[in-house]
Amino acid sequence: HPTLLDAVFQLPTALAAREEDDAHDPLTATEVKNTVLSAASGTMTWLHARIANASEDAIETDITCYDGEGAVVATLTGVVHRRL
Repeated sequence: HPTLLDAVFQLPTALAAREEDDAHDPLTATEVKNTVLSAASGTMTWLHARIANASEDAIETDITCYDGEGAVVATLTGVVHRRL
C-alpha cells in the first residue's frame, strides 16, 4: 500500500534528523539497491532501520519491515536518501 511504502521511505529521514545538525535540509529517496519480499507476507505493522553509511550529502540505510507477529515482510538494503 502506498501509505506503508511512504513510511518505509520516511524512516531514514527521521534517523538523519537525529544524527545530523543539518536536519532541516530535506532528503529524498533516490535508490534502493536490493529488495526482498516475503513469499507469505502479512500486513506490515512496524519497521526497523539502521544507518549503513552517511555523508554530508546522503544517508544509506537498511530497513526491515515486520508484521504483527514479528515475521519479516520485506527487507530493503542500500536505501539511499540524498539532500535536495
